[in-house]
Order: sequence, then C-alpha cells, then structure tokens
Amino acid sequence: MIVRMKKLTLLCMASEQEATLSALRDLGVIHLAHIEEPRGADIEQARTHLAHVHRAMDSIPKHPHGEPSGRSADEVVEDIWSFLHVKKELTERSDFLKQERLRVGPYGSFDPGSIKALAEKGIHVRLFQVGPKQDVPVLEDKVLTVLGSDKNGTYFAVIGEGDFEVEATELRLPEMPLADMDTELETIQNALDENHEKLEKHACDYRVVAEFFNEAHDNITYLEARAGMGKEKHVAYLRGFCPEESIESIQQSAAANGWAVLVDDPGVDDPVPTLIRNPKWVSMIRPVFDFMGILPGYKEVDISACFLFFFSLFFGMIVGDAGYGLIFLVGTLFARKAIMKSAPAMFPLMLVMSVCTIVWGALTGCWFSLSESFIPAVLIAPKVAWLTDNNNIMFLCFTIGAVHLTIAHGWGAIQKINSSKALGDLGWICVTWMMYFVINWMVLKHDLPAPALVLGCVGVVLIASSIIISKEWSSLVMLALDLISAGVDIVSYVRLFAVGLATYAVGNAFNGMIIGDGIHGILGGLLAAVFLFLAHALNIVMAAMGVLVHGIRLNTLEFSGHLGLEWSGQKYTPFRKKRG
Repeated sequence: MIVRMKKLTLLCMASEQEATLSALRDLGVIHLAHIEEPRGADIEQARTHLAHVHRAMDSIPKHPHGEPSGRSADEVVEDIWSFLHVKKELTERSDFLKQERLRVGPYGSFDPGSIKALAEKGIHVRLFQVGPKQDVPVLEDKVLTVLGSDKNGTYFAVIGEGDFEVEATELRLPEMPLADMDTELETIQNALDENHEKLEKHACDYRVVAEFFNEAHDNITYLEARAGMGKEKHVAYLRGFCPEESIESIQQSAAANGWAVLVDDPGVDDPVPTLIRNPKWVSMIRPVFDFMGILPGYKEVDISACFLFFFSLFFGMIVGDAGYGLIFLVGTLFARKAIMKSAPAMFPLMLVMSVCTIVWGALTGCWFSLSESFIPAVLIAPKVAWLTDNNNIMFLCFTIGAVHLTIAHGWGAIQKINSSKALGDLGWICVTWMMYFVINWMVLKHDLPAPALVLGCVGVVLIASSIIISKEWSSLVMLALDLISAGVDIVSYVRLFAVGLATYAVGNAFNGMIIGDGIHGILGGLLAAVFLFLAHALNIVMAAMGVLVHGIRLNTLEFSGHLGLEWSGQKYTPFRKKRG
C-alpha cells in the first residue's frame, strides 16, 4: 500500500541552519522539496568529486582476497585513477599500433627510415594500393614491384627519381617497421598486465572506498539541502514530505530544538513522493519494479499484489517447461547465499517463479520440450488433457485477459466511486466481456451468447453517459476506436500461448536435431549432452526475454492502461546519511 504523507514547513533561525540540517538528517524521515534550486561552486565541486570516487569504486575488482592495503580511502582512489590513466594511455597506443599493423601488413616488412633516407638522395620509394577490380597501372621510367594482393586489392611499390603521379591510393608511411610494432605491442601488453595486477591488490579496499563514496554522497545531499532552503532576514525555512506516522517524532525534535513546524495535507499539485509498504510476500515483486524503473504516483494505486499474482502466472505460461522450472529452482537454491546477500527480495520471487513454471509445465506435460515417449510415466501423470489443445489454451488466455482487465476497471470504479467516471469503468467492464464473447466466436468458433450484444450496448451507454456528464467531448469522438482497442487488448493476451508454444517448438526442434532416432556410443552421448545443454540454455534465455517483453507488458501497459495507472511516482528519498 502507498503510505500516507504529510506536507510540512519547518522554520529555524538562520544562525541555527547548520545544526537544524544535522538534526533533520539524523531523524532521516523528511523528503525535501527544495525551495531554491541547489546551485553553487561548492555543490558542483562536490558532484565532480562524487563522480571521481564512483568511477574509482566501480573499477575495483569485486573478488577481494587477503587484507586491505591499509592506505586511506583518498590514497586508494588516487592510486586507482593513476592505474586508469595508465591503462587508457597504453590501450590507446596499443589500438593505434594494431590499426597500423593492419594497414601496413599487406606491404610486408620494411624500414620506413631507409625509404626516407633514399628520398633525401632523390630516389623515391612510394607504396600504393588499387582495388580488387582495378588493374595495376603501367609506368614508364619507373620500377614497379607488386608486393601482394588480397580481397581488398593489390599492393605495390613504385621506385623512381623526382616527383611522379600514380593513379592509385598511396600509403602513408608508418613510423616504424612491423617488427618494432610487434615488439612495442608485446611491451604494452606486459605493462597492461602489470597495471592490472596493481589494481587487483586494491580489491580488498572496496569497502573503504565504498564508505568514502557514501561520505561524498552525504556531503552533496547536505550541501543541496542547505542551498535549497529559503531565507527571510534572520529566518531560514524548508519544505518537505514525510510519512504520517513520523510527524510526532518531528514535533518532538522541533520542541527540543526551537523550530516552528507547520503540518498540512499535500495539495493537488504538490510533488508528493511515493513510499510503498507491503507484507513480505507482496514485497518480493519490488525487484521487478526497480528493474523497470516504475513507481505509482502518490495519488495512484499500488498494484503490487495483483502484479505479483498475474506476473507469476504469465511467467509460468511463457516459459512453460517444468524442466526449465526445475533448473531455475535448483539454481536459486544453490545460489541462495549470494542472492540473499545482494538482493534478498529476489530469492522468494525466484522461488515462486520456478514453482509456477514447474506446475504449468507439469500440467501441460512439457519437460525439456521432449516428446511424450521420452518422458517417464510419473512425470506425465499430472498432465491435464484439456491443456494440450491449442484452442483451449487460447480460450484460457482470452479468459485471463478478460478477468485481468475486469479487475483493472473494477478497481478504477472503486477509486472513482463518488464520481460519474465510475460509470465509465462499469461500462468498460460490460464492453470487455462483450468483446471477450465476440473474440471467442470469431477466433475459436464458440457460440455467441445472446446477451453478449445487450451487455455491450449497456456498456456503451454507461461509457457515453460518463463522458457526457464529465463533458469530455474528445473522448466521445474517440469512443469507437476505444471500443476496438478494448477487443485488441484482450486478443493481446494470446501472446501467453504464442510465446509459450514458441519456447516448446524451439526446444523440441533442438531435441529432434540432436537426439534424432537415438544416441549411439559414449562419444555420441557426450557430444549430444554438450549440444543439448547449449541449445536449451539458448532457449531458456529466449524464454526469459519473452517474460521481460510480454509478461511485464501485460501488467504495465494493458492492465495499467485500463486502470488509469501512469506510473508517475517519484521515489521517497528522505534526507539522511547513506548506508553502505
């Protein structure tokens, strides 16, 4: 659920500004809304410093072994930057020499210095290239020697006195022979290896630099908070938002520090941040929201629980293979410690996704996309015959879509219960089910129930009435297109069937190509195992991409669009010290 916020204005003596900000940062509950835009040389300098430290922190290897170096964080950062500069210079020189070698290589090994020495004596040696479909030019009173050819053309040298013209592309002389280039490249590679070894020695300093980064981040937020405060003569003031339950602690601090605090409800146009608190079982969907960078606005609704349920269902249907689900489950349990350390909420989510995939795969009899003759009877037993018919699966997808969109409009109607717009959502529920019956009739040849069209007419009347009462005339003009769009949205849920079928088809095709009519011999078995592993790994990656594209889309676009959810929220970021 979205936590209720309060808007507050806090006043203090200008002379107590620093102490006030320190106390508020220790409270750590106020999301500041700057009165003045934070700017100034000190802020820009602090931001540059933060970026400097951040780049150094990201460059430290993440596999520490041994004890920290004992050097200060500032010294470690400067060391890392010196390594980065050296690496940049060496890499640029290496890239240049490699390009030079590719450019000069077709002409063979020669000494550019000797060519320059001959030129000083009036004898000119010039190198040229013609394209693959061009002839080498014929020159009088000049010596022309073909040095080689490849798919890019023919390479040749022309020797003569004085200046002369040749209808071909001339090679700019390199600064050194090929052998010297190779020697320098080897030296550079050794220097890069040595530089990397020095960087590796700072792997154990990651925590020290991370703390240094947090300090730099805290310094910026403090400077921005100070610069963002308003000032009137001897009074400084700030505005912000905080959870309703935090008001008491703020008022107690105000009494202790001599602040004046005005608490009010947020206005319609106030940029209120969004803070979501849910039970643990619902919070597991948060990593998906964070990955997508989406957050409902303060005035919107939190669909976390609904999102979790349908996303789990969509995940299972799109991946659709119980064997893949087992791999996910085993991998999740095997990597439990690492997952719990880096992203605790991901562990239960991955367990749920794995179980949903196993259940759906078992019900449809899909195990590693194998034909039924290769699957043990105990694994085939849970299969539901009804789910093996493609038409039935499509029917199920349309039904899921209709239910999903009905929940969206029902939720919307509840949100607008005191408004005429609630009629519109009720009307769209009627239209959704009318379209559902029509789609089943058109696509699956089901009988069209007689009340379906009546339901649709009632829906259109309710929608039109809502639009007329609200005087949103442009919506009335677009109503016909919106009705068609409602049907298209239901049809779009068939992607659950299509992507799941594609996952099975690709896996089954791989099995057929690799296993064929059987595996012969130990070597054949080993090769088949390797190829099967690679093939199904690729199929799993493709299925995961399908989940990202389609499973998330149905929640964030189709469902959210019908609910009127715009994901317009800004994250609640209280003024506090950063924790590493």
